[in-house]
Amino acid sequence: MKRILLFILFSFNLQAQVVTWSPLFPSRNDTITVLFNAQEGNRGLVGATEVYAHTGVITNKSVQSSDWRYLKTTWGYNTPETRLQQIDTDLWQLCFHIQSYYNVPFDETIKQLAFVFRKLRSLAKPEYPQRQQRQWLRFDL
Repeated sequence: MKRILLFILFSFNLQAQVVTWSPLFPSRNDTITVLFNAQEGNRGLVGATEVYAHTGVITNKSVQSSDWRYLKTTWGYNTPETRLQQIDTDLWQLCFHIQSYYNVPFDETIKQLAFVFRKLRSLAKPEYPQRQQRQWLRFDL
């Protein structure tokens, strides 16, 4: 079974990791645990009562690095599948089986998992995250 290397790419220099994950070298058939630490980065979600992930994948069929495919929801929609579980003060986790969660056809190669973490809010007044909150989990084959 092929393993893929997972990296975090940041738009800005950060002093500590905002996102960690396990296993360190997942494959599309693994269950992954993604931990989001709101105390790091721009701290925009410190004290949030609920945190949601806007997430999708970049595949070999994406036309550019911002072409997210197999999105779990439309931006701003709160669903049980995209809600992170609070495990400590400002520490949140999301666990899922990569293939089952995104349902990517096997003829596509998953190159990146992409996440934007956001707080609960009304769809009537969207709040777009600063670039530091946008965390890309990148798979390199």
